Amino acid sequence: MDVSGYRAESTSTYGGEAYDLSVRHGISPMVQVAYRMNGNWDLEGGVRHDWMRWKLSPSLGPDDGSVRALTLALGAARHGAERTVPVLGAIRPLSSAALLWRFIDADLDGPAMDYRSGPGVEFAAGFTRDYWGLRAGLSYTHHDVSDVIAGATAEDLDLLGAFVRFTLFLGR
Repeated sequence: MDVSGYRAESTSTYGGEAYDLSVRHGISPMVQVAYRMNGNWDLEGGVRHDWMRWKLSPSLGPDDGSVRALTLALGAARHGAERTVPVLGAIRPLSSAALLWRFIDADLDGPAMDYRSGPGVEFAAGFTRDYWGLRAGLSYTHHDVSDVIAGATAEDLDLLGAFVRFTLFLGR
C-alpha cells in the first residue's frame, strides 16, 4: 500500500482565462511479485491502482476531484546484510529502482480533460523484516495532454510524487 504526496502542476487557457491544475496526494493499493535471484537481488514486478486528488483553479465544475490510474512497474531491489536496530530488531536494508508505465484516467472538468498514458521511473530505499517491509521513495511519470476543449491550450502533466510503501510478504 502506497501513501503519496504529489508535486504536479499543469496550466491551460480557455476563453482568455488561465486554469491551474495541481495534483495533491494519493493512495495506491499494489500487488507486487518478487523473484529472489540470489541472497541480495530481487527482480520485482507489480501493478498499482493509483487514486489521486486534484484541484482545478478556477473550477469549471466541482472544485476537487480524483484522478485514477493503473501503474505497471518492473525493477530490481538490492538487499544489504542483516542488521539489528533498537525497537525493530533484525532488519535488512534495501534500495530499489523500477521503470513505470502509468495509464491515467483523469476525466477533468477543465480545458484539458484527459492525459495520455506515459513512462516513468521510481527510486526507493527502506528495509524488510520477517514478513513485512517499509520503503520510501520518489516516482515520476510524464503524460501528454490528449483531450482539450476546442479553442483551449494545455500543458503536459508531469507527476512527481514522494511515497511511503508498506508491504506484507506472502509465501516467504
